[in-house]
Amino acid sequence: MIRTIIGATVLALASAGAAQAAVITFEGNSGPAYNQQTIQQAGYAITFYDPGAAAPPGTVQIGRFIDGSNPASCGAGNICPTNNSSTYFDLFNSGFIDILPAASNATFTFTGLDASFIAMTGVDYPLTPAAVQVVGFLANGDQTAIQFNIPRDVAFQTYTQADAFGDADFFTKNFTEIAIIAYRCNAQGQCSGLDNGNGQVGLDNIRLSDLPVNAVPEPATASLLAFGLFGLGMRARRRA
Repeated sequence: MIRTIIGATVLALASAGAAQAAVITFEGNSGPAYNQQTIQQAGYAITFYDPGAAAPPGTVQIGRFIDGSNPASCGAGNICPTNNSSTYFDLFNSGFIDILPAASNATFTFTGLDASFIAMTGVDYPLTPAAVQVVGFLANGDQTAIQFNIPRDVAFQTYTQADAFGDADFFTKNFTEIAIIAYRCNAQGQCSGLDNGNGQVGLDNIRLSDLPVNAVPEPATASLLAFGLFGLGMRARRRA
């Protein structure tokens, strides 16, 4: 059950057994996605939440599913990527995605995702206008995070361990749950999220690995989130 989420977070850019790959593609979905709506795919439950889960279910739009093969589905005034003809999710700055395995005792690893900036016409954006943070929850109650910086190029790119800032061991840890948050960023490298601002990021092909079922506590379901814990003190960084 959701307990607390910091409603406005400031961030600066900054096992045993054989694993079976699972990819969340968002295929088969269309239209808007609202708070506390859940979809099922690839053995996972994907739920959309508003900060603090304070709003009645179905009253806050967290994002929308876009058909990449149909430019009209992007909507007037938006500049969407043209290099993805599949269905992808446009995550607004008003909420986050929470991902749990369908089997409540299962753990899994995160291996990467595809993402793109979604621009609005007539807006002058900084070179790095957005970021994606992935927060992982461990069976012992700990949480950790990584961050991907998203350039203003309106094109999907694949993000893996080589592109991540934050916990260097994130990709080897077994999680009971993860949350994904989009941030909008200014020219000074400061980003804000979960504040209903204009920060849109397209997400697709979230890659997870199912692991053998383990006896773990009930998931935190975003018990979520001292999001600020991971954003404080970080500044914009460029790879050499």
